[in-house]
Amino acid sequence: MPQVYLGKFIMNMKDYQDKYGVAITTNSRDGGYLIIITGDRREEAGKEVELLWSEEPITSSDNITSGKHIIKVAPDRYEGVVCIPSEHSQILLDKRNTVETTHKVRILIKQLHDCGVYRAVIRANKKQPASDAADDLETIVLTAAKEADASAPAK
Repeated sequence: MPQVYLGKFIMNMKDYQDKYGVAITTNSRDGGYLIIITGDRREEAGKEVELLWSEEPITSSDNITSGKHIIKVAPDRYEGVVCIPSEHSQILLDKRNTVETTHKVRILIKQLHDCGVYRAVIRANKKQPASDAADDLETIVLTAAKEADASAPAK
């Protein structure tokens, strides 16, 4: 009897199949994936899938509209998410390269018109670089914004 799951297969399929000597079939259904695992070690292979899902939830940055968060988006990839008020967008754009170079990460920026913020998504292979880069980006942008506000002439 095959092991059947509804969810997203979040590992390298070929490596996983080679490790357990199983076959995996996936079909997109209703926004999720039907995962069918067959082979002699299917139960053992299925337990690893369940463990990965339960260790730390796999989430998306799509619904984050404020604050700073570190999320797991795949077993081997994390994202730091920092939301910056729209009035500081130019500072965010100016400082992005500094943080990318320092932490060896990639930062994607999206304007969220409805929320009045820019969302910076920091992609990293491990949790600590994502966290460090998110902390650094938030600190640099907000410090620069305070300095700019302080040096602006009073009205």
